[in-house]
Amino acid sequence: MNTTESPTPTSDRTTPAATVAAQPAGTEPLDFQAVREGHPTTWEAALDADATVTEGGRPDLFLVNAIDEVPQNCSLAQLPDGGHAGWCSCQSFHVDGICQHLCVLRQRATLDRLTIPLRDN
Repeated sequence: MNTTESPTPTSDRTTPAATVAAQPAGTEPLDFQAVREGHPTTWEAALDADATVTEGGRPDLFLVNAIDEVPQNCSLAQLPDGGHAGWCSCQSFHVDGICQHLCVLRQRATLDRLTIPLRDN
């Protein structure tokens, strides 16, 4: 089963990660291990999503465009303690505090297909 939450690094990248000082209002702390266990339908939907991800004007901003959906604006950053903080413009995020769009970003970052910046505060 592909979980994309491997503790093993997938690259030998030596470039320092970008940092961001702030994220959009409404950003929530995210524990993707807990999401995988507590919201398996959301996690699996992200694994199965046929989506394109476009980087925005800051390192934490992304546009996630899943087929047959309205594109969603997202923000995702890694916290100093190793956790994550995220925000999405979709209704699911505003109701549940998590969504498949943020899971898509985390999964792709784990597979070294995009870089999630560090939040410096």
